[in-house]
Amino acid sequence: MANKFTPISAISGGKKDIKLIVHVAHIWLICDKENPDDIIFMNMMLVEEKRGRIHATVRKYLVPTIQKMVEEGGTYKLENVMVGFNKGQYRLLPHKHKLSMMNNARFAKVNAPNIPRNVFEFMAFKDILLSHEEDKVADVIGHVVERDSLRETEKNERKSLVIDLMLEDLEHSRIHCSLWGEFATDIDKYFETHDNFKHVVFIITTWAIVEIIINGDLPEVADYRERMGNVVVELTQGVSHMSSYSARPVAEELLDCN
Repeated sequence: MANKFTPISAISGGKKDIKLIVHVAHIWLICDKENPDDIIFMNMMLVEEKRGRIHATVRKYLVPTIQKMVEEGGTYKLENVMVGFNKGQYRLLPHKHKLSMMNNARFAKVNAPNIPRNVFEFMAFKDILLSHEEDKVADVIGHVVERDSLRETEKNERKSLVIDLMLEDLEHSRIHCSLWGEFATDIDKYFETHDNFKHVVFIITTWAIVEIIINGDLPEVADYRERMGNVVVELTQGVSHMSSYSARPVAEELLDCN
């Protein structure tokens, strides 16, 4: 008798005996702040053939066992999971439920080339600007039209590197973006080593709270660039330095938040 696999869209609180065929699109670890080698939690974003996504978690004592069975980028048959509600201040994925690995959770590697490597749910800039939801996370894609210089800022005796960018999407809406720490130094280094007269396409995802993909070799980036070529109105040529209209950078406003 053939195995019956559960679509991610059909996962609900009362669902039992779930079997999934999924691609592990991303893994991220939550570690103890005082002891970075101490893993508290393991998280995964799982993707299926129908482009469904769900958040899966692994409790501390099970992490070593699961790490031996699964790796980021692999595709597996997954069995023996518990279903819980996807609660929390910020839900990284829109699915109402998330999975938790049971003691006998099992990952068996399979070949499933039809499952997409990544699935994004991009939110238009105009919708972000009009939204009043402070607990919503979203994937965004846009190109950089303006940038500020990398600078150091300090709050409560804590120093951070920050860079401000202006992103534009294909509907010509613009949104201010501040990058901190390694994100700031990475994009600054990118601009120093690449041709600034070519558009830099950004994908900001919510896989691991925040992940930034710069000119990635992805179908979504290729499609975005193709659509840019079909836009009739003139786009900004290259990346210019930030306009002086913003007297107070977004980064400084964020530092003043309690």
